[in-house]
Amino acid sequence: MKKPKSKRGGFSIIELVVVILIVGVVAAIAIPTYLNYRKKAISVEATTNLINIYKFEMQYFAEKNTFTDSTNQLSFEAKSNPYYTYSIVATQLSFTAEARGNIDNDPDEDVWTVNDSQAIVHTSTD
Repeated sequence: MKKPKSKRGGFSIIELVVVILIVGVVAAIAIPTYLNYRKKAISVEATTNLINIYKFEMQYFAEKNTFTDSTNQLSFEAKSNPYYTYSIVATQLSFTAEARGNIDNDPDEDVWTVNDSQAIVHTSTD
């Protein structure tokens, strides 16, 4: 009588190494792409809030015939996660609002500005 052959199932070491290599390549491509999309999404906060500051400043100017450098007088409050801090420099006839934030915890800061002409400028990239 013949003994039945026992087959061991499983993967060889080469197959496992190939799978790990493929996963590593996909991760090496996907992670930087994800981080760039995340940065772009976070920077939308700055532009949206600067547009709101512009609208509040124009409304304030229509009522008082001057601009203000106080976000409290404008009743402005950032509505989203505060990745940015906002400041305003104003004179009687002009203003510039700035959004400054560190998106990815490196030494560089992301800086956006808007002025009384509604020109939004990305002055420094994080």
